[in-house]
Amino acid sequence: MQSEGVKKAERFSTGGKAGGVCGIISVVVVMVLSALDPTGDLPLWSYPCAAFAMVAMWAVLLRPGIVLGPDEVELRNILHSRWIPYARITEVKVDIVTTFQTDEGPYVASGFGRSRRKIRRDGRGLVEEQPTNPSLGWLVEQKLLRRIDDAKYATGEVGPIRRAWAWPVIVALSATALVTLVAVVLR
Repeated sequence: MQSEGVKKAERFSTGGKAGGVCGIISVVVVMVLSALDPTGDLPLWSYPCAAFAMVAMWAVLLRPGIVLGPDEVELRNILHSRWIPYARITEVKVDIVTTFQTDEGPYVASGFGRSRRKIRRDGRGLVEEQPTNPSLGWLVEQKLLRRIDDAKYATGEVGPIRRAWAWPVIVALSATALVTLVAVVLR
């Protein structure tokens, strides 16, 4: 994908989007309705607990995925992200989770994969040509393989494999868990 000569990053994730959005909206609706309820019989600790549930739903269901950039792939997991240059990847497999093999070892992207049924339907290892109705996982795997091959022939210095913790998620989960615990103990 290009727009005015600039390559855009492509983000892929499987499952969880609809459930994550519906779950967060449901928690917000229940908490707003209970706050507006004149009887007010919901315990005070339920509000930070609901905030914890929303942050957890976002971190587990909405955040994970893979982002294909122009020179590297970003693996977005629940509590951290990792950037791997295509030239450092020796093998990629999109199974239940996506695994990237490098000289430093394997790296897993838990936010993108295929079901066993889709793997069987795509015919991994049985057919060398494109399946008649390929899954998104098969298409992304082929795109990754092309980018890895292109990177092997590119000139220039290959960057390092980087890792960054998802500090906003970690802080939000820790803070809401702590506030919930304090509210339960002090009730």
